Amino acid sequence: MTQILHWNDFSLKDEMFHVAGLSSDQTHEAGEHTHEGFAECILVISGRLKHLINGEEKVLRAGQFVMIRPEDRHDFRAVRAEKFSFRNVAFRTTTLDYINNRYFPNQSDFWGADCDASPLWTLEGSALQRMELRIARLMTRPRKKIYIEQFLLDVLTDAPTQQNHFVSVMPDWL
Repeated sequence: MTQILHWNDFSLKDEMFHVAGLSSDQTHEAGEHTHEGFAECILVISGRLKHLINGEEKVLRAGQFVMIRPEDRHDFRAVRAEKFSFRNVAFRTTTLDYINNRYFPNQSDFWGADCDASPLWTLEGSALQRMELRIARLMTRPRKKIYIEQFLLDVLTDAPTQQNHFVSVMPDWL
């Protein structure tokens, strides 16, 4: 049975985002789940892991960045006995809605709601370094709306164009 994780299950009432790390050395208790009131993204830092999402299994490797929609059913597992680690950024759907309405009015949802699969990017070199720095910086910030919006706008404006499903609908000025 798929569990539903609620924002208040792991975050304080006034927090607008939550940043965490997970590794193969830690016990992962969530199991297959969906989200109520939040979306998330992950960056694989090291190793490989299985991402079970919406009935499919994808092997993720270091440098891959995945946007996970609230309605996605997903879980993470080790690939054989390999070690892995990743960073997770979770944030309220109100932030997602605000950015979508503000920057993508009358266009498809930028977080992949109109796609079959969650957006997945493979980052390398300076793009990967920028993402790692953004997440590290976010980990030290107060959990206020301005910081998660800054993070998401930086992610969107630095998205790899060859793999990005929303670049064609992004305004030229952005």
